[in-house]
Amino acid sequence: MAKRLSDKFNKLWVGAEILAVVLVGATLDIKHALAKGGITLFIIFGGVMFRMVGILLSLIKKALTENEEYLILITGRK
Repeated sequence: MAKRLSDKFNKLWVGAEILAVVLVGATLDIKHALAKGGITLFIIFGGVMFRMVGILLSLIKKALTENEEYLILITGRK
């Protein structure tokens, strides 16, 4: 029963995760970010790069093709 419940919550989380990302993206005002200067873009770019490095480190010993690794870098999902 715990396994079935876990599977149901995992499916529910996928939808909630998408909704959360969409809502955060909708609140991002690019004009405001650009008005604050390059530091804002640096922080956003730095966060994305930090995430990608973490993903690459987690994939070191995985037998994946280059295309699979790119897909995981972009989506963050295996």
